[in-house]
Amino acid sequence: KTVKNLVEEFFEMAKKATKEDLEFKKIYEKRDAVIAFLDALDAHIKQELESGKAIPGLCLEEYSGRRRWIDTGLVIEKLAYLKDKIYEPRQLKTPAQLERIAGKSNIENLYETPKLKRVALRTNIFEGFAE
Repeated sequence: KTVKNLVEEFFEMAKKATKEDLEFKKIYEKRDAVIAFLDALDAHIKQELESGKAIPGLCLEEYSGRRRWIDTGLVIEKLAYLKDKIYEPRQLKTPAQLERIAGKSNIENLYETPKLKRVALRTNIFEGFAE
């Protein structure tokens, strides 16, 4: 069976499912195929939108990813007074973890928060289209 067939089968089973349904196991067994399909669909739509193609009802929205160190050497130097507290086993702690230990003012300008994009539903389905 193709992933598409498995996904279609999954949705048909899910439509008919009730709390008392003993088919939940069969539905759940299809979970990985559905996730793989949706991940591939998301990647395809994102690529299409990034290339400038308009897809009615969808857009790219920017969101903040996890903060990450700009220069780990500078972090180690600036927060050296904290000694081993700045490390997870063999790894520098994350900005969020060190903010709790050192305080926000001591780590400012040492990290960045990347702007990422994901597919989102438009609140106004006509947005971005000329009349």
